[in-house]
Amino acid sequence: DDSKSASELRGERVPSSQAEGVVPELVWENSSLLKRCEVQGNALIEMSVEKERWVAERTDLTRACKDAEQRAKHASEEKRQLQESLQHVISSLMADISRLEANSATHSPPASP
Repeated sequence: DDSKSASELRGERVPSSQAEGVVPELVWENSSLLKRCEVQGNALIEMSVEKERWVAERTDLTRACKDAEQRAKHASEEKRQLQESLQHVISSLMADISRLEANSATHSPPASP
């Protein structure tokens, strides 16, 4: 008899009285292994899909961070330029005030006693 049970395949001896149950036992074990492989395969597919989703999210977050860094740089440069402009306006106003004070002191009537 060429059929072997799972026990014989593992190196264990099975009495010939059990020979008639060998094929169904192998079919059952095969079926069981196939189901386990299918379950594990599906789990791997789910993990792969989850990994792709995670990579896409990470890529989006990385892009968003780089965009935020660029906006922060532009905002910082714009702030610096506005501060320089404001300082220039303040300096001009102070110079105008000084000129006006000097002109009013020169053109003011003498104080009455």
